[in-house]
Amino acid sequence: MYKNLVFDLGGVVVNYNPRDYLMDRFFYERLENKLFDAVFGSEEWIMLDRGEMSLEEANEIFLQRGHKLDIAFEMQAVLDNWPEMLTDRKATINLMRLFKKKGYQLYYLSNISHEMLGLLRQRPFWSLFDGGIASCEVGICKPDPEIYEILLQKYHLSAHQTIFADDRKENALGAFSAGITGIQFHNVKNFCNMLLSYGINMD
Repeated sequence: MYKNLVFDLGGVVVNYNPRDYLMDRFFYERLENKLFDAVFGSEEWIMLDRGEMSLEEANEIFLQRGHKLDIAFEMQAVLDNWPEMLTDRKATINLMRLFKKKGYQLYYLSNISHEMLGLLRQRPFWSLFDGGIASCEVGICKPDPEIYEILLQKYHLSAHQTIFADDRKENALGAFSAGITGIQFHNVKNFCNMLLSYGINMD
């Protein structure tokens, strides 16, 4: 019987799609690809998630890269405004409230930087969580099996009673290495259908 539901943050609880964000701002695929590779697809972005670099340090590198690529103006605009994409996914949050009322324990497990984590902790939905693990705080990113084990050990959770939802297939699959049931999250309707297949009823 499942008792614990674990949620990725970006792409599940809040919107996080850098490619769509860049496309909506610039309408120029070549520029969008340059900016994505220079920021969100960069090694520095991974280092932010692992807590190995501050956002201030990363932004200096991104700006230098922008100058070298002759996209300094556009780079500055992205660095100033990218948190705007982190809008709440209301359908997910409403579902979380429902599960909370039904007595489930809710946790987060996210590849996320200290700065982004700080922003999300200020949101009203944060109080729904009973705890969680952020990659920046443990220096390990999904789908490394160790980060799932850290979650289980910290909160004394039974893997067989735990479901994890992540929008990235490799992260959902990574949960199985720790004995956790992983579900790739596409949208709330699909997620609910998957939960029903595991015997979790939302009525």
